[in-house]
Amino acid sequence: MSSQNKTANLGLNLWEAEDKPKRQDFCEDNQKIDAALSSHTEKLDGHITNAGIHVTSEQKETMGKRPTIVTYKGQGRMQRIITLPERPAFVIVFAASLPPTNYGPHETLKTGEGTNFFFGFASQQASSFGLTLQARTLTIEENVTGTLQKGAYKHFDMAGQDYVILIIPE
Repeated sequence: MSSQNKTANLGLNLWEAEDKPKRQDFCEDNQKIDAALSSHTEKLDGHITNAGIHVTSEQKETMGKRPTIVTYKGQGRMQRIITLPERPAFVIVFAASLPPTNYGPHETLKTGEGTNFFFGFASQQASSFGLTLQARTLTIEENVTGTLQKGAYKHFDMAGQDYVILIIPE
């Protein structure tokens, strides 16, 4: 039997311990819930059924991934391969405690007039001067010859310099 007590909003059954609910009571409550949700969905322009505005489980998994930081010490090589712990969508590489760029001759590096780059970006599609990213492989370049390239010097492997790689996961 349906209960004497009902919920305030939808009038659903609130049975007492001595009540004896019937299957029909549950069916009627389900009909009320469905009607209320249907009315709510129409008011929100199909919100509940609109998959385009909800996040998929794959998207939730991606959003849950945190950036990773990897460090390395420069070895003074013209080109060096670094295997990253995961496939990134995007990386930022910079020399610790140095400005992103500076202009002019660099005494320690023995470069002439030009822009010295100590900061760069790379993605699976494109990258800045001196960096290349393919899958989990990051190729870094250092201007060890002192020869100006494209009006600049790339410095991603200066001997003894500490570097940071910020990895943004796919």
